[in-house]
Amino acid sequence: MFLRYNFISLQDHVRDIKWKIEDVKEFVEKRRNKPIKAVIDSVRDGSTVRAFLLPDFHNATIMIHGIRVSVNFLPFHLFLMC
Repeated sequence: MFLRYNFISLQDHVRDIKWKIEDVKEFVEKRRNKPIKAVIDSVRDGSTVRAFLLPDFHNATIMIHGIRVSVNFLPFHLFLMC
């Protein structure tokens, strides 16, 4: 399938997300003390985020400890009105 004004295949733009890491210990040792670029997918609460680690698109849930987060919940019936 080709886009109307662009002759690039749509398959070139599909991400291959890795949902499971086979050898976690090796994964951590390879990246120890190095910054990792990531795309934040969602923020569950102030200290937990889901991210895709670049460049390989590994899925990760990251829990950050030692930060203070204010919790302001919007009642569900008011959330539906937004």
